Amino acid sequence: MAYNDLFTRMYLSKEWMSYARERKPLRTSKSRGLQRSTYFLSIPAKFSIPFLTSMTLLHWLASQSIFVALVSGRDFIGNNDTPLDMGYVIKNLAWSPFALLLCLILTAILLSVLWIAGFVFRYAGRMPLARSCSLVVSAACHPPLDETNVAEQLLMYGVVDDFAVNDSEQQHVNFSSRLVLPLVDGVRYG
Repeated sequence: MAYNDLFTRMYLSKEWMSYARERKPLRTSKSRGLQRSTYFLSIPAKFSIPFLTSMTLLHWLASQSIFVALVSGRDFIGNNDTPLDMGYVIKNLAWSPFALLLCLILTAILLSVLWIAGFVFRYAGRMPLARSCSLVVSAACHPPLDETNVAEQLLMYGVVDDFAVNDSEQQHVNFSSRLVLPLVDGVRYG
């Protein structure tokens, strides 16, 4: 399940970072206004269906690679359809080299896909890393007091120029349905 967790976190970070590049609605469980509904499995079907298929195949191959074999000795003598018990039972751990080889190949492919995805889902650097930290998400979700129904609009993350923090000159960054400015490297925001 660590594989699933890594892909889910990568995709959530990618979606989080996309709000600094484009204006779009929030993804919620119960959508209102312009909001979109959540994905069935936390990630889009184009990622989750191949993932579930490969994990199912990997688990099936693992179960076929190493298994318990039970052999009992019986013999049919003449025309009698009732077996004659030969008196021995062999219990042993068996393995299938072909299934084990396929299991190892699929594992190598899945690890390669994970490694390549690490290069595809790159940190853009335009937003703070949030993952699933509610403190970071909460800090980004405090729009100016005069902006209403923000969660139901198309949003973008950036510098809100008409927001004053305790009458200071420090600029504030958050989600807003209004015009936002991009963040500048080296500038401290409130």
